[in-house]
Amino acid sequence: GCSVLSVSPGLLVLDKAAGLVTEQLQAAVERHLGCATTSVSRLDRPTSGVLPVVLGQRMAQSTMWFQSQFAGRLVEKEYLCLCEADSTVSAVDGRQMISSPLRVLSEGSLSSKSYV
Repeated sequence: GCSVLSVSPGLLVLDKAAGLVTEQLQAAVERHLGCATTSVSRLDRPTSGVLPVVLGQRMAQSTMWFQSQFAGRLVEKEYLCLCEADSTVSAVDGRQMISSPLRVLSEGSLSSKSYV
């Protein structure tokens, strides 16, 4: 499920696998490190990706600085959606474009999949 991408003073950057709950992962990190952590961002359960975890109490100055970066939209986020398509999808400039709206189907209380 999870690996460490980077460790910096006051910040741990994790590679969260799909299927993990952000809050449970953060709690596991706290137990493993034996120190308080604060979440400044979260990823939904079915989403994998980079998850920053601040090392420190919620009201610590360093924690508030990281939180302000996200609150002020100073952190750039990029999402990538992997799609599987049949031959009916048209190519434009070498890229396949999907113009249909996504249909989201629930797969239980905490999971869903999107379809075109």
